[in-house]
Amino acid sequence: MPKTFQIIDKDKPKEFIYSQEGTANIRTALGQLDTLIVASQQAGNNRILRMWFAPSLGFVPVQAERTRDGKLEFAMRIKTLQR
Repeated sequence: MPKTFQIIDKDKPKEFIYSQEGTANIRTALGQLDTLIVASQQAGNNRILRMWFAPSLGFVPVQAERTRDGKLEFAMRIKTLQR
């Protein structure tokens, strides 16, 4: 996994820092899933996006949370998966 990733937004490059925060077993509508937790943060920004990826499902993201200043802004969790 790259430690940084650059994205062009409105003609300006933005650098995001990625880090693997560990693993977790979470309960979803698809059942219990072992996941890898990855955090993404723009350099110099206090907003963090955490994503839970399920290796058993081909690393599909099954949960996400965004926080700012340690406060939850939004959360999502998978309900269905169609292939």
